[in-house]
Amino acid sequence: MDRIDRIRQKEIDYHDDLYKKTPLFEEGSWLAKPAGVVETYFHKLPAPSTARILDLGSGVGRNSIPLAQLADNGSVTAVDFLERAVSQLKHYAKKYDVAERIQAVQSEIEAFPIEAGTYDYIIGVSSIEHVKSKEELRRLLDQLQLGTKPGGIHCFIMNTRTQDEQVDGNKDLSVEVNMSTNEALKLLNNGYSDWEKLHEKVKTLSFSTDPENMNDDGFQTQALTYVVQKPFS
Repeated sequence: MDRIDRIRQKEIDYHDDLYKKTPLFEEGSWLAKPAGVVETYFHKLPAPSTARILDLGSGVGRNSIPLAQLADNGSVTAVDFLERAVSQLKHYAKKYDVAERIQAVQSEIEAFPIEAGTYDYIIGVSSIEHVKSKEELRRLLDQLQLGTKPGGIHCFIMNTRTQDEQVDGNKDLSVEVNMSTNEALKLLNNGYSDWEKLHEKVKTLSFSTDPENMNDDGFQTQALTYVVQKPFS
């Protein structure tokens, strides 16, 4: 099993277990509520209620479902490569009465086809670093920009400088594209040089991959929040 396969199998195991044990919006879990920055910049869109939204790495709907509730005349395309995540997202969309506004798609995010000028709002919360390589990330960002309407917004939370103490003694196997924060910022700034930067923030976070294991050190990351807006003309 190569490096990418090992990482992705670990992601599948972790998220399958999480989604089995933890209901969406359960208090005390990281599924309890959407990322605040995602909702904040949704309201900065030119026409939020009719927005077409793309959620990359949507999971079971932590962000997709609240956005679908807000965009009551819009739509959300929610993409995740985990079968369980897509299945449960469809279930939760029905439960929260937004099924008609959410399309759940099982796909690697770098393989998802994006038509030009389609989306008003594209979000990726802990997802764009999970493409297979830096070259794939650059290509993905180019495709996302082409797929965005004038005035559209991209909102990313990206794990950088990730260290994982639990994978065969290797400290850099938590994400496929494991860059330093400065390297990630350089890549994003270069890629979005003609867009307006709305928000940039770096925060150190620690996660346990197995809360029931007292010896699990989990992983630490520098979470980079990056929000940009496409020119109107």
